[in-house]
Amino acid sequence: MRTTIAIIICLLLFITGMVAQERKPEAWDVRAEEKYKKRQEEVKEEVWNIKQAGFRNRTVPPEYAKESAVVLARYVDLVTPEKAVKLFRTERNLVAINDKAALEQYSGFEFRQYENIVDHGGLEPFHKNIK
Repeated sequence: MRTTIAIIICLLLFITGMVAQERKPEAWDVRAEEKYKKRQEEVKEEVWNIKQAGFRNRTVPPEYAKESAVVLARYVDLVTPEKAVKLFRTERNLVAINDKAALEQYSGFEFRQYENIVDHGGLEPFHKNIK
């Protein structure tokens, strides 16, 4: 009896493993890729067309001339589209880089995505750094 039960359990595990292996990968979503590229171009154009007075002045004040990096201008925009659950935050900085350490610090960009956690109703950030 024990042998029969052990054989049945082994067969079930074997069959389950085979079925799991047969799952085909999902097809590439071409429409989503096109939509993403279109939105990417819109955001790029939107960010670079921000007309702020601080971004026109690129001279470093004399008292900060010996600093590693100097933030000359900063712009932060927070938008919630109508009837949308999504929240968009755009941050743009104009930084004067004066040495290799500052170059390393500012040579990449970072974007954050937030995940809505149902248990406590808050947003949990997870970071992605791109170099």
